[in-house]
Amino acid sequence: DADAPAVQPTALQLQIPQQLKIRLVSDWEAVTREHKLVPLPRNPTVAQILDDFVAAKSRRSSHARLYEEVRAGVATYFQQALG
Repeated sequence: DADAPAVQPTALQLQIPQQLKIRLVSDWEAVTREHKLVPLPRNPTVAQILDDFVAAKSRRSSHARLYEEVRAGVATYFQQALG
């Protein structure tokens, strides 16, 4: 619709542990450069990673509810992206 306002993309910055980065890059290279399929389900799963994130953040902060909302949003993002 020409009258609809333009939607601005939202940037999301996540701090990812080095070990997880290495695994994600390895999987990405296998798929994009080597044209291989990555076996599913992966271990750890996205749900496990998000659960660990909430548990770690909640131990160090009083914002457990906020982290649960972040977890739910990222989980929804992954579901839509892989949908």
